[in-house]
Amino acid sequence: MALALYGATALGLQHKEVITTLLGKPRDIVVINLLFSSVQTFSAALFLVYYGELTLRSRNLLLKGHWRDLGLWATKLGFIVLSAHVLAYRILQTIYCTIGRAFSGEHVSNALYSFGNGSQGALGCDSTADSYSPEHVTLPDDIVGISAGHYHSLAWTSQGQLFSWGRNNEQQLGRVHADEDAPFGVSNRPGIVGNLDKKVTSCAASGVASIAVGSEGTLYSFGMSKRGQLGLGKGRIAADAPERIPGVEGVTAVSCGWGHALAISEGGEVLSWGFPSGNRLGNLLNGDTAQMGEQEALDSCVWSPQKVIALEGIQAKQVCCSLDSSLVLAKDGTLHTFGDNSLGQLGRPSLPEHGPEDWVVRDAAGTPLRFKHVAAGLAHCLAVTLDGKVLVLGLGASQSVSEPELVQDLEGLRIKNIACGHDHTLVLTG
Repeated sequence: MALALYGATALGLQHKEVITTLLGKPRDIVVINLLFSSVQTFSAALFLVYYGELTLRSRNLLLKGHWRDLGLWATKLGFIVLSAHVLAYRILQTIYCTIGRAFSGEHVSNALYSFGNGSQGALGCDSTADSYSPEHVTLPDDIVGISAGHYHSLAWTSQGQLFSWGRNNEQQLGRVHADEDAPFGVSNRPGIVGNLDKKVTSCAASGVASIAVGSEGTLYSFGMSKRGQLGLGKGRIAADAPERIPGVEGVTAVSCGWGHALAISEGGEVLSWGFPSGNRLGNLLNGDTAQMGEQEALDSCVWSPQKVIALEGIQAKQVCCSLDSSLVLAKDGTLHTFGDNSLGQLGRPSLPEHGPEDWVVRDAAGTPLRFKHVAAGLAHCLAVTLDGKVLVLGLGASQSVSEPELVQDLEGLRIKNIACGHDHTLVLTG
């Protein structure tokens, strides 16, 4: 009787512990664990019932002196109890495997890896040494987007938090770094960017500035740029913390080059602003801006976002800027490139441009190539094909590459996102 009372008490404590432990957990986790607990309780209850039966039957047999019957009954009862426990264990194992498989995809854990030039902390690792193979960056496991500047990097989570690391001399990290004496204001490890009244859904990093997209399509810029890249209005060349760009709403994505920026509106329209030299803004087709002097180009800066008229009618799904070039990926997979092409980073021949059709990247037969994602750095670009291969354009491993070249070390991996910095690359897999 004492054993039965102890068993009942233990069962009550077990349920109390399970319920207390699961408070605040997701509903699916609560259901699974309570189910497991119920199966374990069922097994224990069987033992208590059979123990009570054994006690009562044994007492009667002992009083009557039926020793042989007592031995047979005890053996039979022991076998039944053992079988009940094995059955309960098998049920528990089956439920665990089945439900475990069913819910294994509920939470996807992402990991960020970096490699390349680490001299100013852009890799997000303890050391500022260069890395010739991917290294893991310590961040929350719900990172959904990344952007690489020339010497700093950005990443944001599914909850809208923005992290930054690397060079901070021009306040391009949007936050104060604890080590003020660090060379170039370097912050090796990722830190959270404040002063954002909206959740971040996208972001872009350049050499000296950063621009974030808020959850309602608003734009926020921080850092320094004498070429109008901040988009805060004429003459605004610095912002120590994130500031909202006036007059812009409904933006879904943004990208930064060296002194210029591109953005996409909800309707697929392309906006550009900043330094116009080389037609990187896409606002001229006659090449006049390529002949501009530095001061003339500065006097012609576009200080706030303006629509790219030449791309009207083209539904854009992604924009990205290299040092002084621009890439616009249309929803049909065609890629439009304009600006500087001295290192082949446009992925097409440098020919006279009479219209946006001359900006399309084509194969040797003249057929437009199709991509699903692109990224641009200082003098190189990456493009992900429809079947998930990563290609590089421009300045590759050892020479200028004007035609797509396969990155073989990434074959077989599931590519979720890519980003190019000054001369380093980020690849998000999952």
